[in-house]
Amino acid sequence: MSEMNGKLRALLARPLVVAMLSAGVGAAVVVCLLGIPKLWSAEAAGWASAVGTTLAAVVALYVGLAPHRATRADHVARARAISVIVYGRLTRQLLDLESVRLVCIRSDVDDVLFAIAIEHMSVDPAFSDPLLPYFDVIDNEITSSLAAAVADLEAAKGLLRVSEDLGAVQAPRIASILDAANQSLRRTRTLLAPFAKGVGPASEDDVDVPAQKMANGMADLARAAREMRGGMQILG
Repeated sequence: MSEMNGKLRALLARPLVVAMLSAGVGAAVVVCLLGIPKLWSAEAAGWASAVGTTLAAVVALYVGLAPHRATRADHVARARAISVIVYGRLTRQLLDLESVRLVCIRSDVDDVLFAIAIEHMSVDPAFSDPLLPYFDVIDNEITSSLAAAVADLEAAKGLLRVSEDLGAVQAPRIASILDAANQSLRRTRTLLAPFAKGVGPASEDDVDVPAQKMANGMADLARAAREMRGGMQILG
């Protein structure tokens, strides 16, 4: 049934069909207003002229707007394709920041692990820049959320500066800042997913599971660094 409806819509969108339908509608309107004319009278000539004028105007309007419709359709298609790239960059950003946040809230976080996490952290407020030329064809809720996420990352970037001398004492503060930024990124990711071509609905597991693995990897690296440092101290 849906396939048949699609074929019907495609048929009705053809210029010739539109013209024929428009002519019929125009003729019907003229008949309603003027009545059925006598075909051998001057009235018939006026009636035919009215129908012809209506038909010509409708066809001209349809043909004139065709390039605009095609251009907008191409613009939307490009926006949906580029949004896939932006969606990937957004997800990558969220993964990085969430993994650092998970490290910062660990009970065993020390100066070594904290330093590794901060080294891993990367903040990119420009992740959505490729979509800026296409904001005119994207839903306002999505563009507003993208703008808010960029603003939140800009604010976080300034607040995430750390002092090497303080070390892991700064972990709770960093975790709190990242939590606010990550919530903004999650909202944007959820809104953008349906628009991004072929992405489908966003899943939290796509972020939480790999972020936890990344945090565990940093913890393993910190453990190895401590063991290496301890071995060097014994040898020394």
